Amino acid sequence: MRAMMLVVIAMLAVPAGAVAQGVAVSPIHVSAALLPGAPAPQEVPRLGVPAAASQKNYWLEGAIGGGVLLGVAGFLLVNGLCDDDSGTDNCTSDAVIAGLSTATAGGVIGAFIGKAIPKK
Repeated sequence: MRAMMLVVIAMLAVPAGAVAQGVAVSPIHVSAALLPGAPAPQEVPRLGVPAAASQKNYWLEGAIGGGVLLGVAGFLLVNGLCDDDSGTDNCTSDAVIAGLSTATAGGVIGAFIGKAIPKK
């Protein structure tokens, strides 16, 4: 039993099957920068924003426009839906909170739309 296990392990360890099929077995490639005594690479790749992402676009204008439009719409909607029968205006704080939250959402949406439109 032990001899059979050694034969199986030997068959798995030796890449004879790969040679018979014409597949070249090569050692693991090591980067030249990792070898001892190798010269340092001459050019270091640039990290950061790609050139296409740095093009001018209308993201700021879109954010301002979307924020103002949706902010005003959210304020007016909540203020109009507020049903206060006492005659006092207690719904202003709710309307302001709704206006600010919808302005934030509108600013983000507007920025995404404006970023898709390049400046000429």
